[in-house]
Amino acid sequence: MDYPKSVPGVGLKNGKFTDGSPLTGEVASLDPAAHANAITDEILAVIAAAGLTPTEGINNQLLLALVAKFAQLSGATFNGSVSVPAATQSGHAVNLGQFQSSIATSGYQKLPSGLILQWGIATILGGATATPITMPIQFPHAGFSMTMTWVQASQVTSSPPIYMGGFASQSQFNAFTNQSVGSFGTFWIAIGW
Repeated sequence: MDYPKSVPGVGLKNGKFTDGSPLTGEVASLDPAAHANAITDEILAVIAAAGLTPTEGINNQLLLALVAKFAQLSGATFNGSVSVPAATQSGHAVNLGQFQSSIATSGYQKLPSGLILQWGIATILGGATATPITMPIQFPHAGFSMTMTWVQASQVTSSPPIYMGGFASQSQFNAFTNQSVGSFGTFWIAIGW
């Protein structure tokens, strides 16, 4: 792609097209059909290669096509806007959508690495039966760890409950206490991916 320098009488000035000037008598450049068609065909080919339909009057399609091709080459998807995949390695582009969260009493925070932190408050019942605790969101793959601590507004000198538990699924864990009777508030944190 270049200016049509080899076309006789095209009237380039300093190697570029000119509108000419009636004041100075400068003649406007000719834009040969072959050159105009070549430019248009080249632009339309980029637009079509990006999966877009060339549409007259939409003047940002070349830009959208280039963004779409860049996104495609970097592993992203394109449907009118760029969807950047999650950054999983150093140097990857960060998609702010990776940082989804629900900041509440029971909530979660997704990290760019795929790690998810979840937390909440629950009531654990004494006895040998597990108390199921449903987390705000399901871990896509698995839970790694959970920890629980007793909710208490003031110091207690009696035996505090000891908590234990295990993941029952990607969205729930079972909690137990060493106390045989009663109900006990617990703050919990679960980590998974």
